[in-house]
Amino acid sequence: MDQQDGIKIRTILESNRFLSPTYSKWYANIFVDLFHSSSLSPSDCLNQLEAGYHPHRVLYKFLGGSTFTQDKLNYHPIDYSKHISFCTKDEQMHCNDHDLIDYLNSQYIGNFSGFIESLSPITTGRMYLDTGTAPKLLFLPNNRTFVVICIKSQKEYLANYYVLSRLFNESNCCNDLTIKTIDSIGVVRSNGLQYFVSEFKGLDYEALILEYDKTEKKDTLLRVSRELEELFLENNLFIRNLAPRNILFNGNHTSYLIDFDNVYNIEDKHDVKLASKELNRDIWYGDVLSRRDIKTIFKKRIFSFPDEAQLTDIFETTFFERDKVRSRDLKYLYSLVRAFEQYDHYLDIDIYGHQLGRYISDYWDLSSEVKLYKFIAQNKTKIKYLRAILYLLSRLDQELLLRKKYHLDKDLELLSELAFHKIAENRANPGVKALKVTLDPDLSFTERYLAVRSAI
Repeated sequence: MDQQDGIKIRTILESNRFLSPTYSKWYANIFVDLFHSSSLSPSDCLNQLEAGYHPHRVLYKFLGGSTFTQDKLNYHPIDYSKHISFCTKDEQMHCNDHDLIDYLNSQYIGNFSGFIESLSPITTGRMYLDTGTAPKLLFLPNNRTFVVICIKSQKEYLANYYVLSRLFNESNCCNDLTIKTIDSIGVVRSNGLQYFVSEFKGLDYEALILEYDKTEKKDTLLRVSRELEELFLENNLFIRNLAPRNILFNGNHTSYLIDFDNVYNIEDKHDVKLASKELNRDIWYGDVLSRRDIKTIFKKRIFSFPDEAQLTDIFETTFFERDKVRSRDLKYLYSLVRAFEQYDHYLDIDIYGHQLGRYISDYWDLSSEVKLYKFIAQNKTKIKYLRAILYLLSRLDQELLLRKKYHLDKDLELLSELAFHKIAENRANPGVKALKVTLDPDLSFTERYLAVRSAI
C-alpha cells in the first residue's frame, strides 16, 4: 500500500453520509493498518467503498473468511407480511412498509436477532455505541435505509409510538417547523428479544451540533424542545427520553422524535424514580446547550423527591449502601453527577461530560462507577483534572472498542477505568497536556495506545 491509498481512503470515508468525522477517522485507521499488514487488498476495498458501501460491510465481507463466524440464516425462513404473522414460536414481525418487507423476505432470514449482528453499527455520532442495544443500519437495495434498535417491550413501545403520532398529527405546535414521528416502521420479536425498525430520516441534533459543527442548529433544537415539552405537559405526558440524541433533523424543516420508551401519564405516575429521571433530562442536554437555555425548556419540576423513598436504581443503592435514602441525599448525588457530566472547556480540550458519563455507564464495572463518584465527593478540587484525563482516555477506549469488533488489538485493555483506579490510589498522575500530545491523531493507533499506556 502506498501513501496515496491512505489519503484516498480517508477522502472516500469523509464523503460517506452515514459516517461522522469521528467514525471516518476510526475506520480509516483500521483500513490503513490492515493494508499495511497485507490482510486486505487496497484496490478491492477502495472499489467497494467508492461504490458507497458502509465500511462495516466491506470489512465484514473481506474479513469474513478468517475473522467472523456468521450463522447461516437460510433455514426456516420467516414470511414477513403487513400483519402480525407467527412463523415459528420465536419469530414474529409487524411492518407497514412494503420495501422493507420485500427485502427481509428476500434474505431468507431464519433468525432476526442473529441477522442484525451482521448489520452496520450506527456511525453518525461521536460515540461508540454497540453494547447490545445500540442502533444498527439496514441498507436496502433501492437506497432506502432503516435503523434497527433493541427495545424492552414491543407492545408498550408501539402503544407509545401511536399515542405520540396522533398527538403530533392533531397539534399545530410549530407553524414553520414540523414535528412528527417516522411513518415507515416495523417491530420484530426474535428469540426472546424485541426490535423496532424505522426509516433513517437524518442526523440527530447532538450529532449535528457536536460532530458536524452545525451550531446554528442549537436555536432550532431549543425551539423544538420547548414546543415538545409544552405539548407534552398540556396533555399530561412526561417523556423521559426527551434528549438531543433522540430528535432527528432531516434538513427540510422537519424534526422527528425517535425514542418511545418511558412515556408516562403524569396523573398516574408519582414516584422517586420519575423524579430522578426528570433530573436526568437536564443533564442529557448539557453537551449541546447552556444551563440557562436548558432551564427555558424545562420551566417547572413535575415530580419531587419524597422525604424518604425506596431506591429504584442499582447505582443509587450501591452508592448509598442502604435501601432507603433521604431527599437531600439523592439531590446531593445528582449534584455530583451534574458536575461531572457538564460540558467544559479545560486546557484547550472540549469535554463533553454527558458523553463521558454515558461511556462510563456502558463500559465500566458498576463498582468502579460508584467508586468514581465517591472519589469526586471527597476530591472536588480534582474534578476538572479527572474529567479531562478520563475524557481523553475514553476517546481512545472507544476507538479500541470499534477495532475489537473486527478482532483487531484483541489483547489490548481499555485504559480509562484502569487509569482512574491508579489515580484514586495515588499510583499515577498523568499530565493532561502531555496526554493530549500522545493522542495526536497523526500517529497510528498502536503508537498512540502504547504512548498513553506508558504514561499511566
